[in-house]
Amino acid sequence: MIKPSSGQIVFVPFLGFEGGRFAYVLSQIESSDVRTSPVVGVSGYRLEYPFVTFYGNRRPLLETDSWGDLNYAMAGSIVDAFHELLVLREKHAGVFMKIAPLGTKPHAIAALLFACCYPRDTEIVYDNPIRVKKRTRGVGKVSITCVSELIKKYYNA
Repeated sequence: MIKPSSGQIVFVPFLGFEGGRFAYVLSQIESSDVRTSPVVGVSGYRLEYPFVTFYGNRRPLLETDSWGDLNYAMAGSIVDAFHELLVLREKHAGVFMKIAPLGTKPHAIAALLFACCYPRDTEIVYDNPIRVKKRTRGVGKVSITCVSELIKKYYNA
């Protein structure tokens, strides 16, 4: 990976409900010049979910002063999350992106696909989450995404 000579980094965490994960990954970023630009998943079927995310992540959002630079992507959409990363890449042109997939599974897939398309200026930052006992069960809405079309359009762009 080639980091820009400026040393600037934009940290893009896809936020979930557990604020401790955001705080932990933020503490692992090794740079003094980091701008945090979080992405929150929005859901059309559970209107309270973004507020649960804000509440769970309130401390790191306040500490990084990133609450004013929030971005939104549909919680169940790989394409919407990928598009939001493209918008952030353009907004922070020439800056190295560190992406933390802490939110939904579709957001994590989008982050990985984005890193595959832009490997020279993107890094994925992981934590080691502890599985909670009360997990959601059942099957929700199934979404089909043509991932190959995203890759063909943006790989080595």
